[in-house]
Amino acid sequence: MRDYSALALRCYVQFLYSSSIEWTSEEMSDLLKLATAYGPVELISLCQPQQTFTSTDAADLGNSANKHSNSNDCSG
Repeated sequence: MRDYSALALRCYVQFLYSSSIEWTSEEMSDLLKLATAYGPVELISLCQPQQTFTSTDAADLGNSANKHSNSNDCSG
């Protein structure tokens, strides 16, 4: 346990007791290591970086879909 910051340990124990957590990016690495070593699995998924989906991504996806549907017109 000496490998982890006191703040990360406090956040970890808080999660174990309450299933809620608040942390900064500084604690996230230690929290992920703690969760990987000792569980729970739910904390691992919370600590892993999440991909965000922006409105630009949505527009790009829509444009790609339109190009794909126009180039694969099966009407003959």
